[in-house]
Amino acid sequence: MCVLIGTSRKRFLGALTGRPVGERLSATVASSLAAAVQGADVVRVHDVAAMVDAIKVWTAIRGWNEAP
Repeated sequence: MCVLIGTSRKRFLGALTGRPVGERLSATVASSLAAAVQGADVVRVHDVAAMVDAIKVWTAIRGWNEAP
């Protein structure tokens, strides 16, 4: 089974943040990263560069916490 998540710019993010569609990038990145960390196989987003950056940062932070 493959799990795909697509929270990009969704209405529930607007309800949570009070932001219009064009201002939901941070909420999209946070929700998509949370899904990826919890095991989503595919994350569909509109703003690929922002998501790639978030995954790179998350991966680096996780590496700092791992024992040598």
